[in-house]
Amino acid sequence: MGAEPVYSSTMPTPRGADRLLVVAASALGALFAARAAALLWHPLPVDYGEGTTWSYTSLLSTHGTYFLPIQAAPYIHGTYPPLFPALHEALGGTLFAGRALSLLAAFGAALLFAAILRALGLARPRALFWSVVFLATPSVHEWSALLRVDMLALALSLGGVAIATRYAGQRGELLAAPVLALALFAKQVAVAAPLAVAVSLWLRGERRRLGWFLLLYLDLVLAGLGWLYYHGGAEAFRHLVTYAGFVGLSKGPLAHWGLRFLFTFPVLLPLGLAGLGHVWRTPAGVYAVVALLTLLMAGKPGAAANYLLEPSAGVVLLGALAAERRREELSKQPERRRDFTLLLLVQMVVICEPGRPLEVREIRRPGGAAARAVLVLRAAPGPVLSEDLGLTLAAGKEPMLEPFQFALLARAGRFDPGPLLKEVRDGRFAVIVSGARLRALPGFEQALAAGYRLEEETPPYQIWRPR
Repeated sequence: MGAEPVYSSTMPTPRGADRLLVVAASALGALFAARAAALLWHPLPVDYGEGTTWSYTSLLSTHGTYFLPIQAAPYIHGTYPPLFPALHEALGGTLFAGRALSLLAAFGAALLFAAILRALGLARPRALFWSVVFLATPSVHEWSALLRVDMLALALSLGGVAIATRYAGQRGELLAAPVLALALFAKQVAVAAPLAVAVSLWLRGERRRLGWFLLLYLDLVLAGLGWLYYHGGAEAFRHLVTYAGFVGLSKGPLAHWGLRFLFTFPVLLPLGLAGLGHVWRTPAGVYAVVALLTLLMAGKPGAAANYLLEPSAGVVLLGALAAERRREELSKQPERRRDFTLLLLVQMVVICEPGRPLEVREIRRPGGAAARAVLVLRAAPGPVLSEDLGLTLAAGKEPMLEPFQFALLARAGRFDPGPLLKEVRDGRFAVIVSGARLRALPGFEQALAAGYRLEEETPPYQIWRPR
């Protein structure tokens, strides 16, 4: 008698397993599109940082800059450089325009991600398949259609890496330098890509080309800084470096986001690291490693899923190359190739975090505390103070205070909240919508109790009016 078959007849064929993988990627892409569409036309901010970024555009339009002295109103900390706010203002400065800009950057990032894979030898269909997986990673899925600077910075970084990889033998690093400099002016910590290009040149023994690349890149950065100083003065440096850099790192956020990252990529992470030896000297390979190291930045107070964007790009890039290489190696062993493909299918399922369809439904649901707060702020006869700048701007009011960052600055002794607290005690604001972030500002609760009465509670907000 022959040996018992190793694989059950209920198992899919190797070709069937490949089709299941494509179906899984298609489902992830559909969920991405559904969330993006739901967010794009949602009338209210759904993320605290959307209001902060939106306020930069508002101040840029009214004041010509958002790098203003922090000891006088409006109390807004310019956390990021002006590329995204300038583009947002040019598109109209609305919530929809900012989200559309971010979403376009996300699609651009996906196409550039595919271009990197193509430059490293993957066929176009497989490169596009992995670009969909990249879009479906939790951080990209969550962040792609928000009014935030991160997707633009990521797209420009991937663009620079794609150019340097595609034209590695033709001084592609010089073509990449302007794109990488722009990335720095979208987000001042977008240094993984230029560092990767430089390290790749050094590893390949291209010392002269390294020197020319650094010279061009640094000249472009210095020119940009000169322009920034001309328009924003010394305040731009204070906002982007002094105020943004004092907070340091914390173990709590780092552990939280680090564990989420590890649990998201149980297959692609070890697979990609094991296959690093094939691409470790290319700009793309070095970028993937440096991008993984940027995970350490998730230890900053207030860190969110945007700190996983570059690490996610890095792990999917390495994982895609290693997976395709492994599938090719198993081309003459159909059963083993099928099992490997099913393992990748498990990874696709893990990437699709539970609750995504419900999340889309929740975004589309009208009403709620935020909508009520916007109605109250819009009807106020004078200036207002709000827990969330997004609510203030959605109500058509002038931004006054970004409470999270200024609470940190006050506790660090870099901001004196006294003048603001006096205005609160004197009842200057027609309405105050408070929450945990405003209450974290030292002395705010006492000033609020002295000058205001609680009118309404709509958790997580409280609505206060002057006594």
